[in-house]
Amino acid sequence: MEPLQGIRIVELTTNVAAPMGTLMLADQGADVIRIEQVGAGDPSRALGAIRNGVTSYYLSLNRNKRAISIDLKDPRSRPLMADLLRSADVFVHNTRPGVMERLDYGYDAVHALNPDLIYVSLSGFGPDGPGAENRVYDLVIQAVSGMVRVQTGANGPEFVKNIVCDKVAAVTAAQAISSALFARERGRVGGHHVELTMLEANLGFLWHDGFWNHSFVGECEKKPLIS
Repeated sequence: MEPLQGIRIVELTTNVAAPMGTLMLADQGADVIRIEQVGAGDPSRALGAIRNGVTSYYLSLNRNKRAISIDLKDPRSRPLMADLLRSADVFVHNTRPGVMERLDYGYDAVHALNPDLIYVSLSGFGPDGPGAENRVYDLVIQAVSGMVRVQTGANGPEFVKNIVCDKVAAVTAAQAISSALFARERGRVGGHHVELTMLEANLGFLWHDGFWNHSFVGECEKKPLIS
């Protein structure tokens, strides 16, 4: 069964969180088209074991997808990009805040091209505020979200030896996109902007058991999990 057959997703993404999120949707039948850097392609094409010119890392994140190289800074690419966006149900990017606006592919510009498009921005800390302009990787979010503190052992706080924060953000993105598509299908909303952050996704993931004794302001009774 391919529940997302007929849905087209255009993505401008790198690293893990965003590509893994769209991977889940591609596995469910969505037609996912990647936009990659002209010449070099996506950096994951150079990581991992290689067979027949394809790396295991790239394949694990981008199976069931198609890819095209486009230089978004070249004015000659604009008609092609416009055609892709008009044909899409979802556009996903994980560029740093302001990049898409400078390229004239921010939400307002893309919404004017395709009013029914679901526009998805995935970032580390959001569009503004502390850290918004910084590059964000899994270990950064592990530290800032409290993931490292939760892993405290005999040697003190420790990082998880897996890109768990990227993966939590990926699952959150896939769920949010599916919900947005469902709401649009029901006629509750049209095209709209979905903004996700890795920090918020991981705070939500950790909160239930990692911060349950820090949820209320002031003194409160604390009960153990098993009494």
